[in-house]
Amino acid sequence: MNLSRLKLRRFIKESNLIEGITEPPTARTVSVYDSFLWLEEVHLIDVQSLVSVIQPGAFLRQSPGMDVRVGGYFPPPGGPEIVKRATDLMAEVNVPGYASTPHKVHLMYETLHPFTDGNGRSGRALWLWMMIHHQNVQPETFLHQFYYQTLQAFHG
Repeated sequence: MNLSRLKLRRFIKESNLIEGITEPPTARTVSVYDSFLWLEEVHLIDVQSLVSVIQPGAFLRQSPGMDVRVGGYFPPPGGPEIVKRATDLMAEVNVPGYASTPHKVHLMYETLHPFTDGNGRSGRALWLWMMIHHQNVQPETFLHQFYYQTLQAFHG
């Protein structure tokens, strides 16, 4: 299952607006997202490829000292443990029906914050991949669907 180009453009636009990016998505960006969503399995190298296009100059925080701060939150320090945890998370993403929902994976990914930048957009792309491949759902928007998943996870 894939998203129509129009739905994908809407998703990317909304994802970018969350980050304060108002420019329309380029054809290359849409193409990279589309290729990502067609993957049968997602691996860390695939997310790295996506991030290299949507946030040029952002890197996997694989070396000690590659630390970041997100507002008042300090994700785990950069280094080999980030790579291990991100790789483990991608292995979990690829198992349909596993304990983690797209919502939980998104939160784990954002908490890990594996890249120096571009984590929000790549995390939302990962959420969308899981929605399409494991839930068989093509969300119209990220925020609307995520909002209801958050409420369900909290109450359920």
